[in-house]
Amino acid sequence: MDHAAMNGHLHVVTYLHEHRREGCTESAMDYASANGHLAVVAYLHAHRYEGCTTFAMDWAAEHGHLDVVRFLHENRTEGASPNALADAAINSHLEVVRFLLTYRPSDGCREDAMDRVAGNGFLKIVQLLHEATTCRGWTTSAMDNAAAGGHLEVVQFLHRHRPEGVSDAALVRAAEGGHFDVVRFLHEQYTQGDRVAAIDRAVRQGHAQIVGYLQGKRKRESQSLYDTIKRVRLAHWPLFL
Repeated sequence: MDHAAMNGHLHVVTYLHEHRREGCTESAMDYASANGHLAVVAYLHAHRYEGCTTFAMDWAAEHGHLDVVRFLHENRTEGASPNALADAAINSHLEVVRFLLTYRPSDGCREDAMDRVAGNGFLKIVQLLHEATTCRGWTTSAMDNAAAGGHLEVVQFLHRHRPEGVSDAALVRAAEGGHFDVVRFLHEQYTQGDRVAAIDRAVRQGHAQIVGYLQGKRKRESQSLYDTIKRVRLAHWPLFL
């Protein structure tokens, strides 16, 4: 019965329930939920006593089966773990994320989710997780990952609304990926970033526009520093004698 339930064969599950005594285990509803077989989940709930585990809602959420998540929430008591919201968010299941944040905020969210979601570039989910008081675990990897994926809107949102900032890796990874708009934004907004390494990665990948931009910036910054030193020396020339 476990395997029949997992594969959505309701008629087989019904037959085994009515004509056999072996029964099933919690895995029947868990795997039926994971695969989105709502009719099987509902049948097992109504006719069997084995129930399920938190894996049922966790896996249904992970795979975007909102109807199953809703059924389990309304009819079962096993609940979910922080993996439900985390994996729904990582896999970009927006409506599942909204449902869980609305009706099951106390389940929490696994702490690696925020940084990974930012890397996937789904701005609406990033915004929802940012607004949720139960979602913690943001680090500089959020913007680093968004930059690496070329997700400029996510980078800009994090810049405006999150305090974590970036690491040196953001500029380097954006340059390596050929994401010119992200490179320009990071260069204009942050002092972090290994520009030499960024140029090197861009050269290796053949991103000429980024190479030219970063080299031009370095030359202008060097000239500006030279001009500043020159002005200081002219103003205080006796000190340099």
